[in-house]
Amino acid sequence: MQWVFPGRPTENEVILEVYLPGVRKQEIRIEVKNGSVLVLKGDWKPVEEKQEDGYLRKEAKFHCFYRAFARKRREYDAHLAMADQPRKNDLDGRGPLSEENLLKFCIFFLRCCADQIHFMDGMLKLGELERRYRRFIEGLVAEKQLSKAGTKVMERLFMQGEIPRAQVLKICDVKQRRATQIVKELLDAKITRSETAYGPLRLNISADMVAVLFPELA
Repeated sequence: MQWVFPGRPTENEVILEVYLPGVRKQEIRIEVKNGSVLVLKGDWKPVEEKQEDGYLRKEAKFHCFYRAFARKRREYDAHLAMADQPRKNDLDGRGPLSEENLLKFCIFFLRCCADQIHFMDGMLKLGELERRYRRFIEGLVAEKQLSKAGTKVMERLFMQGEIPRAQVLKICDVKQRRATQIVKELLDAKITRSETAYGPLRLNISADMVAVLFPELA
């Protein structure tokens, strides 16, 4: 995905051109959030067909994107310019510049930061993340892609982010052979990854997992 601003923004409008090769118009959604944030999102599932050994194989891939744009450049420039003004009187700071105007700029900047935090909090909903993660894991168990022993490892990965392979024995309370099978199961399901053959296990955040963990981003 690529975007450009083909012209200079005016007081009332900003022209934004977005290039999305292979994406149809009906697969794009445009929203305005918080009255000042333009949200562009969508998803598409291209299907690849391949003829081999007398069979027609179709493979569908899931792709999604999410971009948000907000502009307060004029307000930012105005507050920044005010912060560079000379102090008004002897009570307006001790240096040559206005402490009062600097404070106003800091308040404006922090409000912008708080607005972004509020926006992302609404998108990620981290308070419900563990519940959504458990639902994703339960779905894998129901589809027989993950054993109950494997769920214990996935729960630990959610809390720690990374675990040495040797800990699988203790987490699942199994012997070495079974622990090796569990590790292979997690790697084959592509819900974990490892940099080396004996390296620690990490979560592998796939598009399917993102769709469940962060539905507002899908």
